[in-house]
Amino acid sequence: MSRLDAGDARAYATVEMVNRLAGAFDLAVVAEGVETGAQHAAVTAIGCRQGQGWRYGRPAALPALLSTLAPTGVVR
Repeated sequence: MSRLDAGDARAYATVEMVNRLAGAFDLAVVAEGVETGAQHAAVTAIGCRQGQGWRYGRPAALPALLSTLAPTGVVR
């Protein structure tokens, strides 16, 4: 993902190709290692619907995660 921040055309093309290939097989893609707003924008523009990384949240123990998510209605 760090190369997406640098505007690396080959990195962008690689992520785009993986996303298209997965789509051809009706598979979901999770963009791993999204840490910056630029990376989030790039993978979103490519069509990745799901991402994982520090951009979205830091690692947390399960109790802390559940208490954070509880108000959102995602977990009960």
